[in-house]
Amino acid sequence: MRGEIYNEEKAKQLNNFSGLRFGNITPTDVDGLLDFGNKLFVLIEVKTDGIALPNGQRMALERTCDALHKSGKMAALLIVTHNTPPEQQVDVANCDVIEIRLNDEIKTIKRQVKCKEAIDRLIALAGLEY
Repeated sequence: MRGEIYNEEKAKQLNNFSGLRFGNITPTDVDGLLDFGNKLFVLIEVKTDGIALPNGQRMALERTCDALHKSGKMAALLIVTHNTPPEQQVDVANCDVIEIRLNDEIKTIKRQVKCKEAIDRLIALAGLEY
């Protein structure tokens, strides 16, 4: 099924980026990226409850989101959290959204919103159907 992990052992394999250091710049990761027909891009960063997004990673993700927006695309960055035990898979669709960056600005979360619900709203806002 699409979106599921096919090979858990390979998924546990870590990438070592230590050879890719440029001054104080090192690679970061994106936990999820959705491209809705080159019209809407959604970046997703998943964190465990209480773990802050490191400044460098935040800057890279926000700048990527903003650059997509400046190119004429609708772009959002969702920061989501969970408290799933390490031995279980994280159900990202049901993670709580704690922050949304949409088209160059941070949107305040006024009530609990799950990741899937936030993406559904973005799709509707973009005038798309999926």
